[in-house]
Formats: sequence, C-alpha cells, structure tokens
Amino acid sequence: MNKRKSEVYARALFELDSGSEFLKNLNFFSNIFIEKKSFSFFLSLGIPLSEKKKFLIESLKKAPSLLKNFFLVLLDNKGFSFLPEIVKIYQDLLDDKNKICRGLIFSPQKPSQKEKEQIEKLLGKFFNKTVVLEAKEDKKLIAGFLVSAGGYMFKGTSAQYLRNFEKLGGL
Repeated sequence: MNKRKSEVYARALFELDSGSEFLKNLNFFSNIFIEKKSFSFFLSLGIPLSEKKKFLIESLKKAPSLLKNFFLVLLDNKGFSFLPEIVKIYQDLLDDKNKICRGLIFSPQKPSQKEKEQIEKLLGKFFNKTVVLEAKEDKKLIAGFLVSAGGYMFKGTSAQYLRNFEKLGGL
C-alpha cells in the first residue's frame, strides 16, 4: 500500500514538473529532512501539526513553490514517511523519460574513470540508453568487475569483460 501511495505522489509531481532541476531541488530538500534527524520530527505523533508546518515553511523559504506545496501536502496527509520512496520513483520516471539506465559497478578498488566510461559506453549500446554507473568498492572481489544494471548482472576481469561485451553482438 505504501509503495502505491509513493507512486501516486511521484507521478503527480512528475506530471507537474518533469525536469532535472526540480529533481535536484527535491533531492536537496529531501536529504535535509531525511538526514538531519528532522525526519523523526515530522513523523512524531507528539508534535502538533501547526508546529511541523511552521518548521517546514521556515525550512523551505528558498524552495520553489511546487516543492513547498508538495511537502505541505505530504505533511497534511501524513505522507512524510513515503518521502525516500517518492524521490526514488521520481528519479526512475525521469531516467525513463531521458533514456538513462543507472547501475552499480563493483570492484576490489575504485575503477579508473576510463574503465568506467568504457563499460558505460558498451552497456549504453547494449541497452540503447545512456548508462550511468556508480562505483562501489567490494573487497570480497579479488579482481575484475561486477556490474548490475537494467536487471542484468555482468561479471569478469576487465579484459575479459570488454571482450565478452564485444562478443555480445558487436558492442
């Protein structure tokens, strides 16, 4: 049920503003509310709604009006707990619109920028989308890469990795 509510909020926001600038603002203010312990403030049943609204309005002085209204609607409808999922779904909708596929690349040490770009380019041809990989260190790996993107998992050494991609239809 919560996933459904999050999706409704995210889709409504997306229909009102489907731009990357709005996402940047949404991420910025959401992170403030989620990471700064104010999240528990908004979820608390012991704090009056008027106090929460006052704090929210003060915090959002420099935010676009759509964002202010969105946070106030969330607060009024006791939907603040959905905020992390709403941001994620909004990001997915925007990525889909812009033909972007996000994924993770795991390796024993951070891959070089060149390696990361090569793999993103090869995967971009495979998915017919722009691929954006976030690098993560995984000390359990001895060598090579493990890439998760678009519902697929690719693994191998860097040289083997690139050879195998080329064999997959001339990537």
